[in-house]
Order: sequence, then C-alpha cells, then structure tokens
Amino acid sequence: MKRGLLFSAAILMVAASAMAQTDITPSRYVFANQPVGVYAFDEAVPGANPSNALPVVVEKWHDGFFMLAGAAVAYTSLDAQATKNLQAGVNVVDMGGTIGKVLCIRGNSSKYDVGTPMVAAPNWFNLNFYTDPANTPISADKGETNKIRVRLVFSIYQNEISETVSLLKFYGSTYANSVLGAQHTNFCSGDFMKLDEEGDPELNENEKTFYDPTRWMIYEFDTWVGDKAGAPTRLKIEFPAQGDFTLLIKEVKFMTDVTGDPIQRKYESYTSGPITGISELQKNDEVLYRMDGNNVTFVDNAEVYTISGAKVVEAAANEPVALSKGFYVAKVGQKATKLVIK
Repeated sequence: MKRGLLFSAAILMVAASAMAQTDITPSRYVFANQPVGVYAFDEAVPGANPSNALPVVVEKWHDGFFMLAGAAVAYTSLDAQATKNLQAGVNVVDMGGTIGKVLCIRGNSSKYDVGTPMVAAPNWFNLNFYTDPANTPISADKGETNKIRVRLVFSIYQNEISETVSLLKFYGSTYANSVLGAQHTNFCSGDFMKLDEEGDPELNENEKTFYDPTRWMIYEFDTWVGDKAGAPTRLKIEFPAQGDFTLLIKEVKFMTDVTGDPIQRKYESYTSGPITGISELQKNDEVLYRMDGNNVTFVDNAEVYTISGAKVVEAAANEPVALSKGFYVAKVGQKATKLVIK
C-alpha cells in the first residue's frame, strides 16, 4: 500500500514539473534588484512601431533593453529635449513594505507623492520591453502552438479618478513589429479606487471616489513567438498624451511552456512601509544640505523619502539633485532632516 502511494506521489510530482512555466525574464526587468533612481532608456526612436528599432535591440542587448518610442515630432533620439523631459519621470522607487521597488512613470501634473514627475507634458508615447534574443524560442521549436506569456503587476493613480478613460494599452509583437493577437486596453484609474467591504466605492470628504494604494492588478496575456531565430518578442505599453497620472509597475515577466489560461484582472493587496531606521534618527540643527531652487546638494551621501516612506532618490555627497514640490525626509549619512521644496 505504501509503495503504491509513493508511486502515485512520484507521478504527481512529475506531472507538476511538466506543467511548470519557464521564466525567461531578463534580469534588468526585475525591478526589485535595480538601483533606486532614473531607469534609463537604451534607445529612443520616433513612431509607434519603427521598423528599424529591433536590430538595435539585438546589437545593444545587455540583460534587457528598454526603448522609448512615440510621436515622431518629439522622441527623435535620446538627446531630444522631449525625451529628456519624459525620462525624468521614469524611475525606480523603493516604496518599502510588501510593495518594495517598482518602476514609477509619473506624469508632469500628477499629484501622487511617489517618484519624480516628468519635466513637461508628454506627447503620446510607448515603453517597450523585449525578451532575450538568445533565449527566445521560435515557433519551430514546439510547433505553431508555442507561446510567450506576458505578466504585469501594476497600479494606476490619477488626480481625478475615471472609470471610463483608458490610460494604458498592452501589445505583444514580432521581430517585424506585427501585433500578435488583440490589443489589451480599458485599464482605468477607476480600477484602483478604494472599495468598502461590500465592494462598493468609498467616498472622501468631498463625496468623490479616491485611489487605494494597496490595490494592485495582475494581468497576463499570451503572445505567439516568431519563426526567426535570435528575434526578441516585444511588450509594448502605450500611453496617451497626458500627465495627470502615475503608473507603478511591480512586475514585468516573460514566461514560456505556458499552461492553463492567463490570469486577467486579478487583484492583490500590497502595502508600502517606512524605511527601516528612518524614524529612529533624531532631528538636529546641523547643516546637512544646501538648496538652490528645487536643487538640493547634501554634505554626505543621502537618501530622500516622501513622508509616506517611499524612497525617491539616492544622492552622492556634493552632487545636486532636483526634487519636485513637496515634503520629504532625507537620511544624510547617519542623520535625518526634513526638506520642504516650494
């Protein structure tokens, strides 16, 4: 009897192993392991689906590739002013707690106190992530049914919550930039409003719905792989020309050997938290920084946090950093001080 049970258990273990999905996410997209600060574009190209972009991905690949594309009149290169204005609002921030580090895309007019805002209102644009050219399966490997599953875990804040205006579109595409499958859209800030225990919207003192920072969405979709060896598959996230929202991305993943249906619009609860030790530091009257407008220069290596505990920037001693308007706490060396940027 025991031998039969052991044999059955072994069969189940083999079956479970066979059902396992293979994570092929490039290391650069694991935001938990990235340094806090600007998450730099590797390339900026004009157009929604520029035909000359993907060879650059293969040529300059370095454990990931992050490309900006969009309005031809604006994002002509990495040196274009519009690119630099947008780049300022794309950062890895540490929100602490169970959220941890996330990719934060903050519009120029967003009132959310996490991340650095863009310098100016953006034109329409898209952000692009690619699979590893050397580790992307092709359809011939396992027949025409071979797929890549894309997974995102994210949250959207908007100054005025909307349940109808879609802010994001997700696509998968081939090496030739052909979109594979339908677009994935209708992601609104209203998807992340605060709900009561019965699932109804809560209202604030102004009788309006409001953002719930603990509400995060898991969204997966499958895209077909290409038939050309060494050709990466692309995830494109498309944005409108507006700056009143902040997108927080906790995960971007690519998986092969997929099983079952993709998870779509499942919610999980994550919470931010204070950075360990910051509340224990004592206030002091020592000069720890100098200010020139919104540029701050610290006398020692520093970490700057919002009052909610989210790390927004790391600064080297005597190197100025620009901060947006708001209240901050800075850990300068082993001391703490408050900052007010007006």
